[in-house]
Amino acid sequence: MFNKDSFKSGVSHSYPICIAFGFMYSALGMLGHAKGLSIYKMVVMSATIFAVPLQALVINNQELTIITTMLNSFILNFKFLLMSSVLIPLWHRKILTIPSLHFICNSTYMVCAVEKEVKEPWSFYVGVSLPSYISAIIATIFGYLLWEVGTDYQFFLQELAHIVLPIHFICLTMKRKKELFSIAATILGIILTPILLPIIGSKFTILTWLIAAGILIIVEEKVCGKLFLQPA
Repeated sequence: MFNKDSFKSGVSHSYPICIAFGFMYSALGMLGHAKGLSIYKMVVMSATIFAVPLQALVINNQELTIITTMLNSFILNFKFLLMSSVLIPLWHRKILTIPSLHFICNSTYMVCAVEKEVKEPWSFYVGVSLPSYISAIIATIFGYLLWEVGTDYQFFLQELAHIVLPIHFICLTMKRKKELFSIAATILGIILTPILLPIIGSKFTILTWLIAAGILIIVEEKVCGKLFLQPA
């Protein structure tokens, strides 16, 4: 059953995400305007895709074929399948499970994965996700309309976004202080991205996180041993 208290708790946990999304999707709105997309297309993109890396890729590479776009979508968004497989067993729902997964993102997953003591996890997830989703759409419109006014301040806004977003994700990660590998993955990704970006190119940024994951797996095997390969 839907639990109002869990939903309200989720809403109260969504404020930091809404603030971060305000910067992220405002930047996307401005980028879309700069690339000649209509405000209608930008709103539809944020409402249907709801994934900043993929949206930025599509906006910056409008010449991509449908097949290439679908392939990039699968690679960039595969993590959401893994996140969903963690959350779904906690929800105990059937009808609303699949539709509600549309709202999943890195930030909402990290918040929901930390708050494990809520009365009704699905209601909490909806409380976190809906305000975040709505703020993303509003910020897209705001950023698009702000383009003309904000042209002279693009450098400042870009640098501000670069500061706010890492801080946002580090704060969310630090909530999982007992899960050392989650913290290590975030820190390692932030360190490796500027180092590897000139080498692999912006279109293959996802490789940075795959490299970080590979490093952590090797470290974990060295520290913990290959317990998962040992017979019970």
